[in-house]
Amino acid sequence: MPVIPYQELKSFALRLCTATGVSSSDAELVVTMLLAANLRGIDSHGIHLLSYYIKQIEAGVLLPQNQG
Repeated sequence: MPVIPYQELKSFALRLCTATGVSSSDAELVVTMLLAANLRGIDSHGIHLLSYYIKQIEAGVLLPQNQG
């Protein structure tokens, strides 16, 4: 499995999130938590979920902006 430096992966993931309409602050929170799961060895809750979240945003199931 390839090793990607943390900061490179975080930067890439943040760009993906914001490109789908997620605010910078929300993207920072989501990406940080996903990467933290990977770093703790809980890969099932890690960065691989980002593609699922993005697909859900594109399908209109998740809203990228706070509606409250």
